[in-house]
Amino acid sequence: MGLIHYNRELLPKARPSEYHPFECYLEDGRRKLFACNLLTFGSSIFKRATVIRKLDLVIAMHQSGEAKNAEAVKARLEDVMLDSLVDNIRISVCFENYFKAKLLLNDIVIHSIDHIKDKILAKGQRARPIEVKEIISKRTVAEVPILNNLLKDQTINYSTILDMPGYVKLLNMPPDTLEFLRQKNMQRNKLHLHISEVFMFGDKIIQQYQELTTIVDRDIALLQNTLIDELDPGSPSRLPVHP
Repeated sequence: MGLIHYNRELLPKARPSEYHPFECYLEDGRRKLFACNLLTFGSSIFKRATVIRKLDLVIAMHQSGEAKNAEAVKARLEDVMLDSLVDNIRISVCFENYFKAKLLLNDIVIHSIDHIKDKILAKGQRARPIEVKEIISKRTVAEVPILNNLLKDQTINYSTILDMPGYVKLLNMPPDTLEFLRQKNMQRNKLHLHISEVFMFGDKIIQQYQELTTIVDRDIALLQNTLIDELDPGSPSRLPVHP
C-alpha cells in the first residue's frame, strides 16, 4: 500500500461518491474534490430559498412602505412567509457546507471523532479544530483503517463551528454575519413557521440577506471556480461569479 497518487486524467471525471469519504484526508486532489462538491451543492440549495429568490421584491416593498401593509405582504409575499422555516434550513445547509469546505481545505478533520474510541480527542474536537496530522501522519492508504476506527460517518456539529472561537477564527467571517447565521440555525431547529419574520424585515435584516447573497455569489463561487480550475478546467459545473 503506497501513497495515493492523484491521476489528473481520471480523478476530475469522478464523483466524490466513488471514493471512501475519508480519502479526503489522504490526498490533496481528493480533498479538493470533496470541498468542491460541498460548495456546489451549498450554492444550489441557497438559491432555492424563497426569501433569496424574492429578495428584490422584499427590498422594494420595504423601501416603498408597502411592507407595512399586512394585506399587501400576504398577497405578494405569502410564499416567503410560509417557506420561512424551510429557507432557514436551506441557508444553514449552504453555509454549513461552505464552512466545512474551508475547514477541509485547511487540513482540518470535519468528521466527528468517536468518543468511545478516543474520549480526549473527541472532547477536544468540540472545542477546537483537530488537524489531520493529529490523527495520521503518513497519508497512505494503509491509514484508512485508522480513520475508519476513529471517525464517524457524521460530520461535526454546525453549531460547534459557529460558536467555538477556534473554528470561528478559521472562517474569517464578519461578526454580524456569523450572528445572523446563528439565528438562522436556531430557527431551523424550531418546529413552527416564522410567519412574523416578513413583517420584521428592516434595514439590518435585509442587509444581512444581501451580505449572504454576496458571499454565495462571490466568495463561494470564486473558491469553487479555483478548485475546478485545478481539478477539471473544462468542467461545465463552474458557478457564475457575481462581484
